[in-house]
Amino acid sequence: MTIKAKPIIFAFFVVVALASVESASYNTISLSIPQGSNTFTFVNGEMYLGTVNGIFSLENDSYILTGYDIKCLAFLDGFYFITTNGSLYFYNGTVTQIDVPLPQRLFVDNYTSELYVAANYQYVYVIKGTHIVKSYYIYESFGFLTFTNSYAIVDSGEGYTFLYYNGSNRTVCYYQDALTAMTFANNTFISGSFSPNGLWVFNNLSVLDLFVIPINYFSQLPYYNIDYVPLPFTPYWIYYNNGLVYVAGETGYEVLDSLNGYQVIYSNFTPVLDAVGYNGAFYVLTKYGLVKVELLPPPVYVLTLKELGLPSYGTFTVEINGQDYTSTNGSITLKLAGDILYNITFMDYLGFKPNITSIELNLTGNTDLDVRYTSELVQVKVDLEGVKNGTHWILYVNGTPYNESSPVVNLYLSNSTAYFINVSVPNYKVFPVNLEYQVNGNNTLVFSATPIPVQNASTASKNISIASSNTNPSFDFYILLVIIFVTVILFFLYLVRGVRKNG
Repeated sequence: MTIKAKPIIFAFFVVVALASVESASYNTISLSIPQGSNTFTFVNGEMYLGTVNGIFSLENDSYILTGYDIKCLAFLDGFYFITTNGSLYFYNGTVTQIDVPLPQRLFVDNYTSELYVAANYQYVYVIKGTHIVKSYYIYESFGFLTFTNSYAIVDSGEGYTFLYYNGSNRTVCYYQDALTAMTFANNTFISGSFSPNGLWVFNNLSVLDLFVIPINYFSQLPYYNIDYVPLPFTPYWIYYNNGLVYVAGETGYEVLDSLNGYQVIYSNFTPVLDAVGYNGAFYVLTKYGLVKVELLPPPVYVLTLKELGLPSYGTFTVEINGQDYTSTNGSITLKLAGDILYNITFMDYLGFKPNITSIELNLTGNTDLDVRYTSELVQVKVDLEGVKNGTHWILYVNGTPYNESSPVVNLYLSNSTAYFINVSVPNYKVFPVNLEYQVNGNNTLVFSATPIPVQNASTASKNISIASSNTNPSFDFYILLVIIFVTVILFFLYLVRGVRKNG
């Protein structure tokens, strides 16, 4: 796998041309092209640069237009360019200014042979010749576009706005703002993102036909079959070719293998001024010169990693080039790019140590790799009596839960160490409730589980009735109180009348 580099540099500057992905060798060759080149484009296979002094033909090694400080350049039946003072011009023998306020970026729609100009962070203008034929208001656009044979897509603060050739438009995604460069890659749609820096990969193009995609959180991405690929920079240029995604930002450029999980197969962090994908290659303009990046997709091989010796509840964890992979069934199978050096580290697990700590593997074919775990831990058997095989229960070791379905479980614990061990079984009462166990060699811990009886409905009702009768005074009791009260009143009246007669 090599990068074919056409070594071009500015006068008195050096171009960096990487000769291979694996070994970064550098060539320095002097070739006089103008300093202050900011942008470039291709016309019939020939390269033209926009510079601080005008348009420069690399083929003829001379200027075809001078007197303009150019920051953006495109060609469609003539040269369109934006100057640093914020003006849009068309050049085809003569220079004509086009009245577009604060133009940002230029995009050529090869389906309709029209020029799209993103302007003022909120408008898109469609140009034919020197005339504006359409304009669209785009809410908070960063000015990035891409095209299909039926519509243009432009980023906006609301997500993606679709501009149809009949003049209508709609917003399909309330995705997130700060979207950047975008492209179609076979059956996927790829968009750059400013916050966070990375790529959104739409693996199902039909979602773009939905009325709205309310994706604001990472947790919603799987529902729409969208992947996120992090990048170390904001992607301002994207080019897809032969399974590879070339991405560039102001601080560097990378090549990702879309057929192999978007693995990064090449990186360079030279600041970028402009980038163009053309005829199978990615051309990157830096302040040091121009680099042509042309890669072939790496072969894909299957790497199978197996562990031996971990307990049934153990987690097998492997770190490959800084990324963790885990398995609970003792095996990890990955499809990885070949001809790349992988640093593989096998992680310890609760006192179990692998016989291979780390290894460097140059993957040149399908590979199986076994690692054996051993431990100085002792085996402690937990026997849960009173439940059938298949009953779900939870074993707690120092507060960590383990889901079990077998009445007998083997633990591997450090000798002479105290552990808090608990067992929980739904609808069962377990004894002992809490156990603090000091490990002293191999041993068996026995827990007893007893089903909690379910009360009979009629019995419960009867008990409630009895309880009610025991707690509430009877009717006869209240009658007796009334009789006593009336008797007392009558007796009091009799005494009062006797006193009056005697008086």
